[in-house]
Amino acid sequence: MNGISGIIFLGLKKENFFDELKLIKELKKRGPHIEKYEDDQNISFSVSQEDSKHTLFNNNFFINLSGRIDNKEDLKVYLKLNKNISDQELILSGYQQMGEQIFKKLVGAFSFLIFDKRKMQFFAVRDHLGMKPFYYSFNNDYFIYGSEPRFIFLMSQAKRTLNKDKLVNSLLRSDHDYEKTFYEGIFRLERGKFLKSNSNKIENYRYHEFKTPDYFEYEDEEDCFADFRQIFTQIIDEQTAGLSNIGSALSGGLDSTSVTRVLADLNKKSGNKKNIFSYSFKFTELDKRYFKTTDEMNYVNDAIDLGGLNSRIIEIPQGDYVKQLLDCQKNFPSPNLQGNRYLELFMIKSLKKDNVKTLFTGFDGDVTVSYGMEFIQMLFRKLKFIEALKLNNQTRNNLNLKNNSLRILYSYVFLRLLPSKVHFFLRRAKGFDGLEHQFKYFHKDFKPEIDIFGLHQERRKNMYDIKNSHRDLLNKKDFQNAFESLDIDYSYNGIEERHPFFDRRLMEFCLKLHPRFKLKKGYSRYVLRESLKEYLPTSVKNRMPKSDLSPYFFYSAKNNINELIDNLMSSSSRLKDFLDSESLKRAQADPSKLSKEEITWIVNFNVHDQWIKQNIEI
Repeated sequence: MNGISGIIFLGLKKENFFDELKLIKELKKRGPHIEKYEDDQNISFSVSQEDSKHTLFNNNFFINLSGRIDNKEDLKVYLKLNKNISDQELILSGYQQMGEQIFKKLVGAFSFLIFDKRKMQFFAVRDHLGMKPFYYSFNNDYFIYGSEPRFIFLMSQAKRTLNKDKLVNSLLRSDHDYEKTFYEGIFRLERGKFLKSNSNKIENYRYHEFKTPDYFEYEDEEDCFADFRQIFTQIIDEQTAGLSNIGSALSGGLDSTSVTRVLADLNKKSGNKKNIFSYSFKFTELDKRYFKTTDEMNYVNDAIDLGGLNSRIIEIPQGDYVKQLLDCQKNFPSPNLQGNRYLELFMIKSLKKDNVKTLFTGFDGDVTVSYGMEFIQMLFRKLKFIEALKLNNQTRNNLNLKNNSLRILYSYVFLRLLPSKVHFFLRRAKGFDGLEHQFKYFHKDFKPEIDIFGLHQERRKNMYDIKNSHRDLLNKKDFQNAFESLDIDYSYNGIEERHPFFDRRLMEFCLKLHPRFKLKKGYSRYVLRESLKEYLPTSVKNRMPKSDLSPYFFYSAKNNINELIDNLMSSSSRLKDFLDSESLKRAQADPSKLSKEEITWIVNFNVHDQWIKQNIEI
């Protein structure tokens, strides 16, 4: 819903070498309100939907902020600030009192730049998960930054040149360098990090990482549920402050229903009633052969029936969802393989119709809370076989796996206790981890040397350690890719997303919970179900199997597989030099034999091809 861009001159001479009118035109895609600040050292721009300040200069300190601080009231007490101040003033006051240590205290979705004119030093900071993007480029003369790479190009007048090493790794879906981008010379600030300038040097520091926890000790589980409920409701209460028309994505799942119903309940209890809209999807052309698990309307209706919502049911017609995905790669910071993006586009239309400016989601709440399946493994490792088997059977029954009694034990116990080489062999036999299958589509000149077994060992190194497996999941860097795509979609339509499950305080609380609070009586995410039971319809509270929307994506991809392969072999393809045409022809000769994984690779190749066509200069 807002964005920033700017340049700090590090050399002796300040130069205004960019087309300001063109930059402002592009910035306005994020909002109509543009702020400009200029002094002898820097030029900055901020853009927002509302007429609110995002740039501040105060007593030799400059700040340019994108996003928000959620724990403002707690920080005002901590910093002994009594007055009503903006987020920018809060950050600057914290920096003046504590220096860079204040970054560790901030909770919210943000990226910002602070310039300290006394020390001629600047800091660039990004939140713990990377919900607000920050890109930059620099040389000896200047440091340029922005919410999008294209703002940097507009300010530097540099040519958009493809980073080919990044491309190859991304095509292989083995790209683990999150600081380099698809553009040569453009870098991304990682989540939970800050940049610091020192004598024309720019250094990179990590200020936040989820740590291996010591478990909370709860003698009474009701105390645990009360603490979870207090944190969760406080987060949503804080995030609704100052808002009027609010939207909530209601899928019928446990996470989205929890957020939506807490929103409705807090609104009911407040004296200042807000308009709250829930948005749900209904597919109008369900083919039961393919889409058995996509209809969630029974769960949605149960949540709506509890009241307090203006409900909107968005009808989704059968469509060419893959083609829609390929057609809208422009302005994304990287190729966007988001199979369900068509759902977002339909939702955005409804949000704008209802004048909703903020959308709440239950996005990946299961990552924060954790399913707790590792608890079965923990019991086995402690030789508590009877208790483990009982929990396995309860979970199996709740997941409707009565005819597959060994599936959970096989996945969460047996495979994880196997030696790495045996585990690797079994997964390859099933078609997993077999990157060499993907290599067959690559031209021999671009097949990299990859230690496949080494990658496998790296992925499973913490499977034995339950604490670390959840920690590593929360530290997953892939989140920032998803957030950056969402930032484009929603900012360009004047809407901000908020994800209460990704509040750092809740994530740290769940990380410290013993697995027995996450899996109990065969119910995963047990702490969430029990903590919020007064808010949830019984059908949702007791629900286990999740909806699966992937059949729509694969159905669309299968119907277009010949055209997708033709695209890759055409003379206009930007990937034709990277891919092996003979392997593509063999795939096209008998597409019925293609696995889901291969179909995904072919779609992924097309996404990259279209992204390059729409974003890279020749």
